[in-house]
Amino acid sequence: MTQLEDNYLTTDEAAQLLGVNPRTLMRWHNLGFGPPKIKMGLRSVRYAQSSLEKWLRSQEASPCRET
Repeated sequence: MTQLEDNYLTTDEAAQLLGVNPRTLMRWHNLGFGPPKIKMGLRSVRYAQSSLEKWLRSQEASPCRET
């Protein structure tokens, strides 16, 4: 495996890293949400691991107010 292949994950691998079902990733993209993806050809989709981590950090929310 080359260095380039090490940095890109399949849909199943990305879903496992995020703790969601692979179909959830597909649904998110249909809704215009979710981490950025790279489409290769007609069916092959890959996710850059660094983009997944960046997207996940961007989803972090602060509490609205303290009690």
